Amino acid sequence: MKRFTALSLAAVMTLSMAVNASAATFSDINNVPWEGAKEYINSVADLGLMVGDTDSAGNKVFRAKDRITYCEAMQLAYSVLTKTSALKTTADTQEKWKSAMQEANIPTWAYPAVSYGLESGIVSANDIKIFIKSDGTSRDATRENVGVIFGKALSHISAANASAVLSFGDKAEISATSVPYIDLLARLNILVGDENGNFNPKNYINRAEMAVIASKSYNKINEIKKEQTTVTPSVERVSGTVILTDNGTSEKTIAVSDKDSGKVSTFTINASTPVITIEGAAKTYEDISVGDVITLAVSNGIVASIVINEDDESNKEEQKERVLEGYLNNITTKVVTFDTEDGDQERYEFSSNPRITLNGSIVTKDDIYDYLVDRNMIYVEVGLDSAGQVSSLSARFCDVEGELTNVKDGYVYVKYEYAEKTKTAKIEIASSCEIYIDSEKASESKAEKLFTNEDEGSLYVQVEVNNFNKAIKIEIFHDNYSNGELVSISSSSIEIKSSFGRVVEYDFADDAELTLNGGEASYRDIKTALKSSDILITLEFDKEGNVTKAAAQAKTAKGELKAADEKRIVIVDENDARMVLPVDRNTEYEYNNEDVVSSKFQKLYKAAESKVVAVAELDENGTVIRVEAQEGSDSEGVVTSISSSEIVFEDVAGIEHKYKIEPAMVGYLNGEKLGKASAAIEYARQDGATVKVTFSSRGYVNRIYVTLED
Repeated sequence: MKRFTALSLAAVMTLSMAVNASAATFSDINNVPWEGAKEYINSVADLGLMVGDTDSAGNKVFRAKDRITYCEAMQLAYSVLTKTSALKTTADTQEKWKSAMQEANIPTWAYPAVSYGLESGIVSANDIKIFIKSDGTSRDATRENVGVIFGKALSHISAANASAVLSFGDKAEISATSVPYIDLLARLNILVGDENGNFNPKNYINRAEMAVIASKSYNKINEIKKEQTTVTPSVERVSGTVILTDNGTSEKTIAVSDKDSGKVSTFTINASTPVITIEGAAKTYEDISVGDVITLAVSNGIVASIVINEDDESNKEEQKERVLEGYLNNITTKVVTFDTEDGDQERYEFSSNPRITLNGSIVTKDDIYDYLVDRNMIYVEVGLDSAGQVSSLSARFCDVEGELTNVKDGYVYVKYEYAEKTKTAKIEIASSCEIYIDSEKASESKAEKLFTNEDEGSLYVQVEVNNFNKAIKIEIFHDNYSNGELVSISSSSIEIKSSFGRVVEYDFADDAELTLNGGEASYRDIKTALKSSDILITLEFDKEGNVTKAAAQAKTAKGELKAADEKRIVIVDENDARMVLPVDRNTEYEYNNEDVVSSKFQKLYKAAESKVVAVAELDENGTVIRVEAQEGSDSEGVVTSISSSEIVFEDVAGIEHKYKIEPAMVGYLNGEKLGKASAAIEYARQDGATVKVTFSSRGYVNRIYVTLED
């Protein structure tokens, strides 16, 4: 709770105060990631965009190396637009989006900025759900996501290129939907790559980098405004029904009939167009189809965002129909059958005039049947009327993942499981399809050559399809059976779930070596541990394929922290098992309830005077995702038992301490000396009491300071 309050206060101080403060007064102005950052820190401070805060010693600091959170990034974009008079919002915007922000636990200080972002399409209600972690603390933002926020904010000033191609060396790591906005910032020289030509999209962004973005955005907006005859493009709202769409592959044109005037207008939308439902769920431009009632925000003829509304009154009764869904099994002129997630096969008759669509376009039953017999994977939502007949059927092609069984003659064959049934999909490969084998780009012919006896049954594939159910991206992996999650274990065999979700069983070799959390163990020890924690397994095999070594590691490791550096942490549990756990650049750290960066975490641990207890959360590969550490105290904690001769208390790290008490012990309550030592003992026994003790020369407790909250 203390961390959350401090973060909120710092954000308000840093981003919202419209005061003029010179960055030269920052006591830490020389503690910057690179020398040139000082210029931009000066700039944002003078503009009142980022004014820093005050440290515990009362010094004014900027904290240039600290990370920026999503809420702070959104607030900065909002502040830049406000400062440049490029902000267009209404008085009821906050109220309109209040429920969505409350659901996402957005702090109230960020409401104006986040609600503006929602209204203008900079973010969706689904986007903001990642702003705050489950524990209530703010999540740090990445370079890619900050680029999208500022790119969308500036796209109302300078148009983004939906067909942009980036030149960064690591452009493959950038999501396709982010490309137009990162390209815009790169073209405007606001957010560029490093000295190696990489953008580093997944890196967290620090306050110095944020100062550069804010300062350059402010200057660029003012520069563009001078060149434009119109200061800020107006945003027009258009509400109506989609009456026509061309269902293009990379973009599509829609015709919308205005709900009031009936006037028909056409608009072009693509993957960069933000689309959400009225409830705030994220959608894509491909989800918009004939018959949808939508509201568009349009600026200079460009669609800035789309909200898919509830249908009008005439269709509300139709919306009340019962809807079932699953994978299509068969379709005829009279009936449709499909498999549900529960493994049931449903069969229903069609009503006299059902509405049937495929990927948003109206089709016939025969059209869908033709695709079905070609072994296409089709997902359907089936609407039933009050008589239990099919009044609507909405079908769409699906991305497929599972075991790769063949690549041949322009088709990819995938064995997949659904509702405890196994089927094989046959998918045509598009001419422009991207193919990757173990993350390396490959040709179709190379994929065909994979099918040797060695690879058979060990290839996993993810296939992305377009609206014509052609494969546009194929990612093939050799499934790794030596690592996975433990499913079960006995004296003779072990069952694991491999990296792609396949369950496999192996026999143990004679005298197989088993370890748990770094220490020698029996299969019973591992079996018992599985009851209380998910277990990761690493296996070694002999020539016959029997397991010779099985190293088990709990996905949540807890114990005393013994070492911490940039590559690993070492934790020793209560059974003295020593766990050496790898960390990487994405590992999150918390020390004494405060989120910190890796370097500070190491520094705090090395400076600790008492035992440090840590809890580490691991991913499926055994790398630490997050580590939370608490430094113990030999002299402070919560009493578990106390008498006139002995005190036992548990410190903040959960470590128990037991001490003898001097006969002449002196007691205090909330700083006030007590007349009798026995009174301190009674107060220390009360719920919520904490104690701090001091010691005599022989190591006995000679003073007990009891604190009780009012």
